[in-house]
Amino acid sequence: MDYKTIWNATCPQKIRLFLWKVSHEGLPTFKTLHSRHIVDNDTCPICKLQPETVKHCLFQCEKEKRTWNLIVAHINRGNNTGNPYDRLIIPPHRVPSEIAIQRQGDYMSSRSGGNNQARRVASTSTTSVVPPTTFKEFLRFSQNVEMFSICCYALWSILLARNEQVYKKQIQTPQQTSQITIILSQEYTWAVCKKILPNMVGERQQRNGSTGENNARTIWVKWSPPPAEWVKINMDGASKNNMVGQPERAGAGWICRNTNGNVIMAMADPIGITTTLVAETLFACNKNGDITKMDKHHL
Repeated sequence: MDYKTIWNATCPQKIRLFLWKVSHEGLPTFKTLHSRHIVDNDTCPICKLQPETVKHCLFQCEKEKRTWNLIVAHINRGNNTGNPYDRLIIPPHRVPSEIAIQRQGDYMSSRSGGNNQARRVASTSTTSVVPPTTFKEFLRFSQNVEMFSICCYALWSILLARNEQVYKKQIQTPQQTSQITIILSQEYTWAVCKKILPNMVGERQQRNGSTGENNARTIWVKWSPPPAEWVKINMDGASKNNMVGQPERAGAGWICRNTNGNVIMAMADPIGITTTLVAETLFACNKNGDITKMDKHHL
């Protein structure tokens, strides 16, 4: 097996590590747990028909087959016949406008009056793909970067959905899993593949008949160091929403770095059940005293 295929996948490092574990049969499936006398039997807790091996839980369980059918149908339609955010409950955030208008495969999404719409253009793909049934078949998708990114996220989302159902009794439908897969892969591709942005600007200019001098420009923001003898504090908060969009657990944290980028102090705390905005505000107020104690530096 060529492990370069895994380590070069267009997905976060945690998913690459997860794929490496899959390739080595290293997931704590019920069959593995049963062999180590941790659980009483090795039966799949979802379908209750076959032993839960790595192959079964990611590819061959009846529920996962339906998820793969939806994802492959999306790929065969050209990656964007419709907006995957439509009627989506999770994740509960707004569609990035860059994703909503970018060209993906054989389709173009566009924003009109604040609503995301999609229109179909001529398809150039003549080869249809079929759902993988093994990890070896899964690796064949690596011939297409965008397709392989979607499939990597599919495996990740499938396992997370199974864990939520088995250990938290929160059932996620194949439709939700496939939508989350598509959205996360599109967001990651948009974030890391900067080549998308010039193409998008060029398409906007062509549609508007302008040179781009007066068009809004996309600026990539990265951390910049403070002046000498100063420190910079970055703060952020997050809240996890449930299946109906209501906030659940929230947390926040901050990190303080000097002009060389070295970490001076960092902290993170759970906030409770609230929204992201409230979590950030409360954390800023509560930790203001800790921050102001660093009087030897300029903030």
